[in-house]
Amino acid sequence: EGALWRNGNWKLVLNLYKPSWGESYRSIAARMSEFAREKVAQHPGEQIVVVSHESPIWSYRHLLETGHPEHWMFLRKTALASVTSVTYDCATGNVMSITYVDPAADVQ
Repeated sequence: EGALWRNGNWKLVLNLYKPSWGESYRSIAARMSEFAREKVAQHPGEQIVVVSHESPIWSYRHLLETGHPEHWMFLRKTALASVTSVTYDCATGNVMSITYVDPAADVQ
């Protein structure tokens, strides 16, 4: 129904490792990781809320869960108004848990 379904636009999503906008998923995930770790170091023991778009969130989450950020965009598991939480150990900077909730799932 959107731009993706228009004739000729499928060629923009065929390369799994380099999205059509040019920045690789690895670069996106690295940027998210650097930002997250910087904020954790600046606010140890505190809760931090970061708002971002679907692709950066999923790329970083996928990197943490699988070891690589590359993914097929149609398999992302993020909904509008969903919340992905990453809990870090403040002493080591290691990820302790990743949770995902979709509080607006029943809203039509």
